[in-house]
Amino acid sequence: MNRLVWPRADCLAGVTMALINRFHNEQTSTAPVADVPEMCAAFATNAPVGIRTISAIDGTRWTDEPPLISALRKEYSDIPAEEL
Repeated sequence: MNRLVWPRADCLAGVTMALINRFHNEQTSTAPVADVPEMCAAFATNAPVGIRTISAIDGTRWTDEPPLISALRKEYSDIPAEEL
């Protein structure tokens, strides 16, 4: 994985995004959403779901499950839960 690119746009930076950034802090950046054709994959994060694959944005399409998404899901699922 070269780097993770978060949208340079209005978005809610949530818990899942923060947890992913723990593993990739040096490899993250932001870019305008217009740079979509340059990306090898796209995903959305959400606390209840984790990481959800995005298969298309406008005319740009990706495979159903790029290796990048599988790797991020594994990292996310391997994070130990906190005891309450």
